[in-house]
Amino acid sequence: MGSGMWEYPLAFATTSEGQDTQMNKRPGVVTASLLVALGLLIGGVPANAGDDDRGFYIAFEAGLVDASTLEAAISGADHPTRCDVLLYPDPAMAPTGDPACGGPGSSPTVTNRFDLGSRFTGSLGIGYDLGRVRIELEYTARQHDGSTIHFLSTTGDPTFDNKMSEWSPADPPSVTVSDFESRELFVNAYWDFENSTSWTPFVGLGLGQARVSLRYSTRLLRKTLAQGYQDIDPPLTLADRPAAAAGTISLFDSQFSDTVSGYQVLAGLEHALGDSASFTIKARWAPFHEFSGSDLWKVVRSHEPVQADGTTPFTSDLGFDGIEYVGVSAGLRYRF
Repeated sequence: MGSGMWEYPLAFATTSEGQDTQMNKRPGVVTASLLVALGLLIGGVPANAGDDDRGFYIAFEAGLVDASTLEAAISGADHPTRCDVLLYPDPAMAPTGDPACGGPGSSPTVTNRFDLGSRFTGSLGIGYDLGRVRIELEYTARQHDGSTIHFLSTTGDPTFDNKMSEWSPADPPSVTVSDFESRELFVNAYWDFENSTSWTPFVGLGLGQARVSLRYSTRLLRKTLAQGYQDIDPPLTLADRPAAAAGTISLFDSQFSDTVSGYQVLAGLEHALGDSASFTIKARWAPFHEFSGSDLWKVVRSHEPVQADGTTPFTSDLGFDGIEYVGVSAGLRYRF
C-alpha cells in the first residue's frame, strides 16, 4: 500500500464483544424516571371518575418499518505497510525513524452509508385512558438483515483510493453490517380528537430508549505477486509494496451493542369495534441518539493485530449516526 495508509476499508461503527460505549452513562435512571412518570400520571386519576372512556387498556400492533440510511464512520492509526511487523521479526529492526512507524500518527476517517431496508415489526402496549388523553408504556422489537458494500473502484476518499490497486480483483474489499436488532421501550402520551363518528383521530409523542445491537465486519485481501501486487507507478516504490505483504488479509469483525435515547412522533386512527375493543392504524417516526466505540482488528496483514513495535494493539474507533425509522402498523386495543 502507499505510504501513509492504515488498515481500514470503509466506514462504520462497532465495539468489542459485549462492550458498551459510554455515551449513555445512565440508561437505567432514564428508564426508571419514565416509569415513575407513568405511574404518577395514572395514580393521579380520581378513583371515582365515572367516565366510561377511562380505564386501563392493552394494545397489540404489527406493521412495517423502513430504517433510514445508517451513516457510519471508522478511523484508526496511520500505519503504512512498510512499517508492518511482518517485515521485521525483531521489532527493534522496524524503521522507528520514520514518523509513520514510530508514533500514533494521524487518524484518517472514512464515512459510508448503509441501507438497512424494510422489515416487519411488532409492539405491545399497556396504558391508561383519561378520556381525551392516554398515557401508554410501549415495547417494540425490530430486526434488519443489513447490507454489504463492495469497493471495485474509487470511493472519493484519497486515503482509501490510493490503495485501490493493492486489493485482489477476485475478492474486492468489503464492509458488512448484519444482524441489526433494536428493542425499544417508550412512554407515549396521546391526544384523541373525539367526534360523533366511530373513527377517532389521534396524535402522540413518546420518549424512551432502545437497546441496539449489530455485527460489523470488513475484509481486505491483497493481490498476490502473480496478480501484480508489485506492479506500481511513481510515487510508490517497492518499499511501499514489500513482497512479504502480497496475498495477506486484514479482517475486522465485532458485535456491537449500546443503549441509546430517542423519541417518536405518532399519528393514527382508532375505530370502535364495541364497548371495549377497537381497531387502530398508526404511523410513526422514531429517531435515536448516535453512539460510538472501538475494537481490535482480528487480523492485520495475516498476523496478530499489532503495530510496528510488536506490542501496540491495532484498533479502530467507530461511530454510528442516522439510527431512525418510519413505520406504519395496525392492531387491536382492548379496554378493561
